Amino acid sequence: MSRFPEGVIEVFGVFSSSGMSDGTLVKEEWCFDGYLSYEDSYTWKGGGSGNAWTSLWREGGLYTGSYEFRWYIAGQLAQYGAFTVEQRQVGAPFFSSIRFAEGMQNNQPINLHTPDQPFKAGTKIVYGFYSGGNLTSGLMLKREVYYDGTLFSAPLTASWPGGAMDNLWTTIARRDDQPLDPGTYEIKLYINDQLAQLGTFVVEP
Repeated sequence: MSRFPEGVIEVFGVFSSSGMSDGTLVKEEWCFDGYLSYEDSYTWKGGGSGNAWTSLWREGGLYTGSYEFRWYIAGQLAQYGAFTVEQRQVGAPFFSSIRFAEGMQNNQPINLHTPDQPFKAGTKIVYGFYSGGNLTSGLMLKREVYYDGTLFSAPLTASWPGGAMDNLWTTIARRDDQPLDPGTYEIKLYINDQLAQLGTFVVEP
């Protein structure tokens, strides 16, 4: 994806590598609206080839605007990617950022995680909490869940009945009651088939 809705907390960048040597100096940069906002240099420890990833997050949601990612090998630009976090239109229906927790009581999260805090191996259920705004009766809502980029469960669709928009929640779990497999999970929320919000969390191996 190259366009994300306002309120998204974390965005991942994934790319492949080949011909690498452990110990090579690499550097990554993140730019926001054309200005350097973060950089980090380190020695490569990922072996000769495989997949690499990076992520950018902000507790209250990423600022709206344009982002660029650059990855250098021994001082030479080797990877580049860009995306935009779009500002929502005034009065348009929306969902807030999705926050993930280990449990729920009285519709409130228990052990709420920060965006960069993974869930431990053996976790069976993860709860996603969010709210909505400007939702009117009759809007078609849809939820999709992905695991490492593959659809995890059948999409859920419903017509919004109207009413309160706070303390909305959903769960991610396997049907066989076994622990969630280690990896990255993603929830996508749609309003009338338009992507309105997404959130990600990681389960440790």
